[in-house]
Amino acid sequence: MSRRLQRALLIILLLLVTGTIVFHELENWSWVDSFYFTGVSILTIGYGDLTPSHDLSKIATVILGFAAVGVGFYALTTIGHELHKRLPDWSRH
Repeated sequence: MSRRLQRALLIILLLLVTGTIVFHELENWSWVDSFYFTGVSILTIGYGDLTPSHDLSKIATVILGFAAVGVGFYALTTIGHELHKRLPDWSRH
């Protein structure tokens, strides 16, 4: 696994942990609800069963979303790049 991919996965994990802590503290949600909301937000699913009720939580949600989408695209690009390097060059045949 490349360093770039490891870095992207580590950042996603850090976003998940940080978001869980932030929403647990700001919204007084349980750890499971905070983890669930963070995961659903990072994956851009957004079921709507939990919604932030404080202004700071709403701002944190937007920041989390932008960060997660950016890091997600970085990870997907890195995966594509790694696959491209490892697959044979079919255009030469």
